[in-house]
Amino acid sequence: MAAALNSGTLLLASLVAIGAQFLEPNASQSLSHNQTELDHFLSDDGSGSGEGDQMGHGNQCCPSGWLTYLDSCYLYVRERRPFKQAENFCFQRQSTLFVVNTLDELDAIKIHSTAGFWTWIGLRVVSTMKPIRPTWATPHGMDPDLLPWLNKQSTHGWTASSSCVSFYQPFIEALNHVTYVPCTFPNYFICELNATEIALPSNSKAPALDPDWWWN
Repeated sequence: MAAALNSGTLLLASLVAIGAQFLEPNASQSLSHNQTELDHFLSDDGSGSGEGDQMGHGNQCCPSGWLTYLDSCYLYVRERRPFKQAENFCFQRQSTLFVVNTLDELDAIKIHSTAGFWTWIGLRVVSTMKPIRPTWATPHGMDPDLLPWLNKQSTHGWTASSSCVSFYQPFIEALNHVTYVPCTFPNYFICELNATEIALPSNSKAPALDPDWWWN
């Protein structure tokens, strides 16, 4: 009986040793893969902030460090700037502030924003002629009235001093919303580069990707 138990114990120990030898390389590969994913997320300086942020897996069409979603590329910039400076930053990179085409797109992109802070999107009131309606930085943005506005009234809280739109990503997901804030406020922002279309309204005299067209 004792000999049988000893044989069983030795067999079990051998199997454990073999299993450990098999699993160890796989565990190392998994850790290496996870570290690579982390390295891709962090910026070039390792701080997890700045232009180098990797918000997701890109493709060959998107610049390095940009998130890919459907036919667009996105860059989350963890540097707070007033609206016009943020827009200029994006235009210098042949992109615009984030233009929301669908609520699904908004949900997919906003989760990468910093909780507890405002983030500019490419939406502002250009004309004060009634009814007051904001204008997207590029055509084909979704109906602004369908956005999750904090203020549910027809003007959504617009005032002459608060005409640029930010979304707020709270710590509680159900409380996220968009609202008007002063354009001079420094906020984080997301640039969007559409792989299929970046265009200005047909009646604009400004050169393509000139950020001043909707300020004049």
